[in-house]
This record gives sequence, C-alpha cells and structure tokens, in this order.
Amino acid sequence: MTREVAAAFDALAREYDAWYEKEPLLFAIELEAIRCVCPSPGRPSLEVGTGSGRFAAALGVEFGIDPSMTMLNLAKARGVISVRAMGEAIPFRSETLATVFILFTLCFVQRPLNLFKECGRILRPGGRIVIACINKNSAWGKLYAEKKQAGHPLYRYANFYVPAEMKEFLVIAGFKVERLYSTLLQPPGQVESMEYPKAGLLDEAGIILVLGEKC
Repeated sequence: MTREVAAAFDALAREYDAWYEKEPLLFAIELEAIRCVCPSPGRPSLEVGTGSGRFAAALGVEFGIDPSMTMLNLAKARGVISVRAMGEAIPFRSETLATVFILFTLCFVQRPLNLFKECGRILRPGGRIVIACINKNSAWGKLYAEKKQAGHPLYRYANFYVPAEMKEFLVIAGFKVERLYSTLLQPPGQVESMEYPKAGLLDEAGIILVLGEKC
C-alpha cells in the first residue's frame, strides 16, 4: 500500500468503518468464514492491514499493522496493539509469530509476492497465514472493478485476483496451501440471510479464503 492509498484511507477512515455498521450481515458472514478457516489463531498473531481493527478484535488477534494512522487509532480503541507499518516491511523479528491474517487487504498491496515473503519471514516454522479477499471473477469482483473504473476514492487503487493467483503467490513465497473455502454466494444487493462457508473454490463465490502453512 502506497502513501497515497494510506492518505485516502486516512480521509475516509470513519466512513469506511461505519460501512460495517450498515452491513452487519455481511460482516457476520465474513467473520464466520474466517473462523471456519482458522478456528484457533495461536499466539502471537498479527493482522496485516488491520484497518479499524474490527476483524482483529473479533478474532482475538493481538497485533495489527497499517499505514493509515487514522485507521490505527480506531484499532487501538478496540484493544488492538497497533503499529504504523507497511506489509512489505513488517516490524517483527524473524520466526516470532504463530499466525498472520491478511483480510480484504491484498487488493491494496502493490507487491503481493513481497508481502507473502515478508509474512514467511516473521512466521515460525509451521506458522499459518490466513487470506480472505474478493474473488475477481465473481459478481462482487465485477462490482468492485466497476467502482475502480468509476474512480472510487478507495477502490481506484485496488487490484483484484483470482484464486489461482493467490495460491501461486503463496507457493512461491514458501507456503503450502492447507485449506480453501468460499463464501458470499448471494449477489450484491441481495444478501438477505446468514451464509456459511463451503469447502473448496466456487467460481461464483464473492469471497475466497485460503489457509497456508509455512513449509
């Protein structure tokens, strides 16, 4: 994430965070899927791109990094130990963490492979990485692509990926893929009921989740 993107999040931090108040069902669906993929994070754990700390606080993740200071202030208020940093240069010693979460942040990372390699550095042998992101090929991916094309103040900086690309990044960075899940099969504007993740990759799923283990 560049400083320009961080500045955009600084400007819209409270508006971005408030979106979850307006869409509690979506947050519940996303949180349930993450818990299913990684029911016990292990300690210590870190969320890269923690934003306002909603997910970290709900999952019991102790540490969070983000380049947006305004976002970090919201995370600190939720009890997350927060540090201003980029995912490509994480301020933790090598082989010290049990689990790293990258939740809906990958699309804003300029060099995903560098990020995954850095996560591999700070994880212990056998440590886990949990990724959740929008599926580029889904109706949700197309919606956010349209927002990008329209010049949305945040999503104009985003780049979305298909599951095969995420898996490739992980393998090159020294991880083995342990679990794959899909969720959010309800299309945009029609999310009306709680949804539980399904094992495997579904092309129509709006969100893909991957659990990797450091080799």
